[in-house]
Amino acid sequence: MTPAQREALAYTAPIMKTFMIEWFYSTYEDPVESCPYDSAEGGYQYIWGEPSDANEIIQSQFGGIFSETLMNEVVEYIEETSPDTDEWVPIPRAEDYAVNEQGHD
Repeated sequence: MTPAQREALAYTAPIMKTFMIEWFYSTYEDPVESCPYDSAEGGYQYIWGEPSDANEIIQSQFGGIFSETLMNEVVEYIEETSPDTDEWVPIPRAEDYAVNEQGHD
């Protein structure tokens, strides 16, 4: 890597990290926010998609695009700033609530 490339990366790394973090929090949430909880059924009912950990999500979305180091820093940030959960589910979208013309989901 040339000195210019290293310098460019130093400027862009914080922007890339911010992008990944904002994408993550706008796309995934703690199951407590939207998943029904039924203790008789074993806990949260993952009606919006199976839970994943932050590392799985970041790696699957950005692997091959951003460096491993940068992605690890993002995962570390998410884990440190969200200590109450290590499971994440997709945030329900408006179309997840939509009802078709027959009145069924």
